[in-house]
Amino acid sequence: IYPLLVVGPLAQTIVPYQPHYAAVKIWFGAIMLQGAGWCVALMMYAMYTQRLMVSALPDPPTRPGMFVSVGPAGYTAHALISLGRQAPKVFGDTELFGITSLPMGDVIKVIGILAGFFVILFSFWFFCVSLVSVLAGIKKMSFTLNWWAFVFPNAGLTLASIQTGTALESASINGVCSALTVGLVIMWIVCAFANIRAVWIGEIMWPGKDEDKTDNGISGEHILYNEATELRALDYS
Repeated sequence: IYPLLVVGPLAQTIVPYQPHYAAVKIWFGAIMLQGAGWCVALMMYAMYTQRLMVSALPDPPTRPGMFVSVGPAGYTAHALISLGRQAPKVFGDTELFGITSLPMGDVIKVIGILAGFFVILFSFWFFCVSLVSVLAGIKKMSFTLNWWAFVFPNAGLTLASIQTGTALESASINGVCSALTVGLVIMWIVCAFANIRAVWIGEIMWPGKDEDKTDNGISGEHILYNEATELRALDYS
């Protein structure tokens, strides 16, 4: 569902450079696709939260993947605030839904910014849960590809925070955003180095090392190709 969740941020980048008739279509399309992604994400959030409540935390090496939960709310908040801030320029004096008594661009701007504020702390809450979980098992962590969740989902929260600081014209929030941006760059460098090192020493992308390796305890029939080029099923359960 992540491709839909980044449609809004993408649209806010290209809308200012489009002619009016195209900008309006892109704006509405972005809101609709972002909403579809967010609704599906909400269902996934429910299942994810239930798992956290009834089961143990994931194994320490895979806990960085918990940061994936930060992304949907972060990118949605970013999309709502940024597209809302662009609404006055996109719609201007355009009549919408038959309403002529109000400047609809300004109305949509207020609604979009407030909706983004409503969502952003949801993303921050999952960030805190993920961070505490990772720190609790940091001594037992080894590199897996889940480490890249330190970067991409948290970028959504960072972008949403930047939009929040801009909308509120808050120097304090903008300072926090600068720190978050520096942290993202550092984590990208750390993950890139750890990824290259893991490939070099055979920790990943080697037989039996990646997430798709065969789990222990699976029963069934294992198909082998014998010397006579005939298929033989061996029960190894």
